[in-house]
Amino acid sequence: MALWLLRSLQIVFFIPSLSYGWPWTQIVVFRYLPSACMEVAAMTVRYQSVAWAAMLILGVGCTPTMKDEAPANRQVAAADIPTSFIDQDGKPVELNTYRGKTVLMVVVRGMPESPGGVFCPYCLAQARCLAAKYEEFQARGAEVLLVFPGPGDKASEFINQVRAQADLGKGMPYPVCVDKDCSACDRLGIRGDLAKPSSFILNPNGDVVYAYVGKSTSDRPSVKALLAELDRLKK
Repeated sequence: MALWLLRSLQIVFFIPSLSYGWPWTQIVVFRYLPSACMEVAAMTVRYQSVAWAAMLILGVGCTPTMKDEAPANRQVAAADIPTSFIDQDGKPVELNTYRGKTVLMVVVRGMPESPGGVFCPYCLAQARCLAAKYEEFQARGAEVLLVFPGPGDKASEFINQVRAQADLGKGMPYPVCVDKDCSACDRLGIRGDLAKPSSFILNPNGDVVYAYVGKSTSDRPSVKALLAELDRLKK
C-alpha cells in the first residue's frame, strides 16, 4: 500500500514540480495530504528530488535550461558588495585581493529547506558549467567566485558533488566562498531559501556593472549569457 501511494504521489507531484519549482511541490504535498501519509510524502519529495537531479545530470528528459538572454535586472552599489568571506575550510577570502581584475561573483541557493536535504540541481548544474567553461572566463580576464550560503560542511558536500559530477579530479578551478550566516545575502537583498540565485560582475575598479537576481530556482543567466556580457563590457 505504501509503495503504491509513493508511486502515485510521484506521478501526481513530479510534473508540477518541473513548472513551479521545489517549494510549490513540497507545500502541496504537506498541506493536502492526511497526517498518516506525511512520512510517505516526505520520502516522495526526497526521492523525487534525487530523481530529478539525476535526470538533469544525465540530460534525460529535462536539461537544466538557463537564460541565454539575461539583461541586468538589478542595480547594486559597490558599497553593497560584501568584501570578506571564508572558504569551506574556514580560511579568509578577501574580494579586495581581486582589485584590478574583472570578477564574476555567482551566489547559489545553498542548502535550501526545500526540496529537503538535497542541493538544488540548478545550482549544481550552474557550478559544473562554470567549471567547464572556466578557461573561457580566464581568457576574458575574469575571475570567478562562487558564494555558498550556509555552513562550511554543507559547502564541502556541495563541492564534492560538483567535483564528482564534472569529474574534476584536481578540484574546483575557482574559489568557493561561504556565507555562513547569510549576512552577505542580507546585505545584497537576495535572501530567500536560503538565497535567490544571483550573478554579479564587478569591473577592475570594484564597481558593479552587471547584476541579475533570479525570481525562481531556474531563473539565472547561462554561461553563454555571462560570457556575452563580459564581451559587451569590453567594447
